[in-house]
Amino acid sequence: MFRVIKTYAISQTDTRNKPLDFIYTIPLNVKSTQFQSVVSMEKIKVKAPATVANVGAGFDILGFALEQPYDELELSLVNGRGKAAFLSLEGYGKGKLPENEKNLCAIAVQKVMDKLNITGKDIEIKLKKGLPVSSGLGSSSASIVGALYGANKLLGGKLGETELLQIGIDCEAVYSGAHADNVAPCLLGGFVLVRSYEPLEIIKLGGVNGLHVSVCHPDFELETKKARAVIPKDVPLKNVIKNQSLLTSLIYGIAKNDAALVARSANDYVVEPYRASLIPGFDDVKKAALNAGAGSCSISGAGPAVFAFTLSKKEAETVSKAMACAFSKNGLGSRRYVSGIAKQGVHAI
Repeated sequence: MFRVIKTYAISQTDTRNKPLDFIYTIPLNVKSTQFQSVVSMEKIKVKAPATVANVGAGFDILGFALEQPYDELELSLVNGRGKAAFLSLEGYGKGKLPENEKNLCAIAVQKVMDKLNITGKDIEIKLKKGLPVSSGLGSSSASIVGALYGANKLLGGKLGETELLQIGIDCEAVYSGAHADNVAPCLLGGFVLVRSYEPLEIIKLGGVNGLHVSVCHPDFELETKKARAVIPKDVPLKNVIKNQSLLTSLIYGIAKNDAALVARSANDYVVEPYRASLIPGFDDVKKAALNAGAGSCSISGAGPAVFAFTLSKKEAETVSKAMACAFSKNGLGSRRYVSGIAKQGVHAI
């Protein structure tokens, strides 16, 4: 059944029980009403945020939403035959991504329409892509989740978040394998933990006050399949133990709203050492971020984007500039972003 778990902590200076953020799990066989409504519409504009997956030691099970960058979509409900019609693409991916029924937005919308047995209407899709393709920032997830959310709203909001999550994971699997650590935070916002894939169970952990993120995306693409292929099946036990400690500290820090603990816990000794070789200058970029004041630094998702945690926006600006400079010294231009944790996921604008 659907569970809402409220946790408490005892402060050293205040012995009263203090409720933390709501932590709730979403088992696959339960419908949530958060994304359901009874009001239909003819047009909707949607904003879908970038996401950072893995977050250091949380490979394939942890992710969070960024306030920027993001994709914007416009979906319109018109008379037709139950088909998704992709009309236009602006921004990143122009000339690279398909602008037809093979676009992930169209695939996602079609899955919603098929699930709801829609036959007398079409949904037209316009995508303004603010996320670079194959960047490690959840570019495909943003397009998928934005399309799912918009289509569901246009058709009366009949699908709950669990159903949307499962469809999103299925769409993600088309090109990069089935994983939820981008789709889930894009849909739900904040930090999100994948407790289980079979059966699917997602835990929303919420945001962390005072935590800032520096993101630097070098000017090249790295396909998720290629980044996964370099990870060995066997890794040293001592590195697994280090990662277990880091991941536990990270989750505890999020639950306690302890930005300082979270900021110094996003490191990875299991996956990062093998993927680092795919990102020119990564070691220099990470060193530059830490020297500039970051608490920790790692690869965002499959890369090539790199992220770092800081405790102030000013520090985040300094760190992002240092990361960009390090990439430049390795012959790569880059784009940098400074962001907070987006507590709200995909939403209408």
